[in-house]
Amino acid sequence: KQHEMQQQMKELREMFLAGNSDGSGEMTIQEFKQMMTRDEVRVFFLKCDMQMHEAMALFRAIDADESGSCDVDEFLFGVMRLRSGVKALDMVTLMFDVHKLGTMLEDVLGCVHNISR
Repeated sequence: KQHEMQQQMKELREMFLAGNSDGSGEMTIQEFKQMMTRDEVRVFFLKCDMQMHEAMALFRAIDADESGSCDVDEFLFGVMRLRSGVKALDMVTLMFDVHKLGTMLEDVLGCVHNISR
C-alpha cells in the first residue's frame, strides 16, 4: 500500500511537471485543462474514480488563494486526499473553503485592528 502511494505521488508529480508548460512551478487552470486532455492523465484520474468535471472542481478547491494557479505541493496534497474515492471531494472542497474564510477573517481582523489604533 505504501509503495502504491509513493508510485501515485511520483506519477502525479511527473504529470504536474509535464503539464506546467511555462515551467513557472505554478499550474494555471488553463494548463490543468490542457493536461487533462492527455490520455495517461485521464486514465490516472479515472483509476481514482474521478471524472473530468470532478477533477476541475478539485483544481478550483486546491486554488485556496483564488490566484488561478496551484503549486506542485498543493496539487499533490489535493489529489492524494481524494485517492480513496470521489466521495471525499465535498470534504476537500469544504476544507479549502474554510481555509479561504479563515484567511479572509484574518484580513478583516487586521483592518479592524488598524482602524482602532
